[in-house]
Amino acid sequence: MRSYQTLIENLNDDPELSRRGKFYSTRLAIWDGDTCTNFEIEDGRVVDINNEDNQQAVFKFIAGRDVWEKFREAEPPPGFHDLSAMIDRGHLKIEGDVRPWLFNMLYIKRLISVWKANA
Repeated sequence: MRSYQTLIENLNDDPELSRRGKFYSTRLAIWDGDTCTNFEIEDGRVVDINNEDNQQAVFKFIAGRDVWEKFREAEPPPGFHDLSAMIDRGHLKIEGDVRPWLFNMLYIKRLISVWKANA
């Protein structure tokens, strides 16, 4: 199993995430093809990242590996540059309770941009 300690440290050291997530707790999953990455967040701090498919996520972002690869490019193509654009264009699905995503969109977008840079 992959160790995510460096990613957890990078996420928790990010001042923007600390400020935006001070009172935010949730569990989310990113499906990258057949790989699931789960994030557990308590009061804006990432306490765990793992690859277990335990279905405990409040909401999930689901896309194929090719979609995430385009998203990770230095200059992503139109429609792959932002999570909202990817959802609008049908490249990315979100499942589960979307309210924690909608209410904390800037936190989640920042979390995923740090994840993207460390992938």
